[in-house]
Amino acid sequence: MTEQTTGVKYSINIDDSELKAAAERASMAFSQISESAVKEGNAIDSAFRKLGGMVAGYFTVQAAANFTRQIVAVRKEVESLEISFRTLLGNEEKANALLGELRE
Repeated sequence: MTEQTTGVKYSINIDDSELKAAAERASMAFSQISESAVKEGNAIDSAFRKLGGMVAGYFTVQAAANFTRQIVAVRKEVESLEISFRTLLGNEEKANALLGELRE
């Protein structure tokens, strides 16, 4: 006895072109998001650098203004001492000589 088997053949064709196109679109979208994130990060970094420069500039101006105020205050004190020495010594030349000695 001979057995005969009848075989059934199945063939499945899958069209994955839409899947490939969707994957490519997703890849492009991720690339665009990545590029956008880098650009925004650079913009934020640049803004903080500018802000840092402005803050440093502000404090430099403040320091210069304070230094100028201190110079004016010291000069006022020296003038006040000159007047006091003139009054105490009764003579401008003696007062200037005393101030000269103090400055040395």
